[in-house]
Amino acid sequence: MRLLLLAAALAAVSASAQPGTLDPAFGAGGRTLVSVGDNDVAYGLAFEANGRVVLAGTTGDISTEDTSVAVARFLTDGRPVAADAPAVAARAGLTAAPNPFGVRTAVTLTLAEAGEARVSVFDALGRRVAVLHDGPLAAGARTFQLGGEGLAPGVYVVRAEGGGGAAVRIVRR
Repeated sequence: MRLLLLAAALAAVSASAQPGTLDPAFGAGGRTLVSVGDNDVAYGLAFEANGRVVLAGTTGDISTEDTSVAVARFLTDGRPVAADAPAVAARAGLTAAPNPFGVRTAVTLTLAEAGEARVSVFDALGRRVAVLHDGPLAAGARTFQLGGEGLAPGVYVVRAEGGGGAAVRIVRR
């Protein structure tokens, strides 16, 4: 499934469209499509001060709660911002099992290339609550343990960054 971004809201930032109409300068006829993964769902749309469009949602299997956060940014003409291209997922894989978890969950980061990496955990308010790794990693899979002690029941975001990209996984305790 693909996320469909309609540019109707762009009328507020574009002089070439009337309010309530699609901006023909955005994408193809006021629309653009981006495929992030399987079963994409968009939940929010926002505009940056420079006019870029930010679309946020999830990708994955909602029925099993095996989902990842998906964020896509678009230039004012509807083209995706190159740094946000889905190729990031091809360079790094991030999984967590079991999810939801009680006592602990195993967070596995798989890197295609060796390099510096940081694996952090954030609560629903965006506060960093744990750093599972910060330093060099060899190519391949590496597993880190996220303990539930000290974490309130709720939703947490595990973010792995390095090599110019990032991967995100939602976990529930």
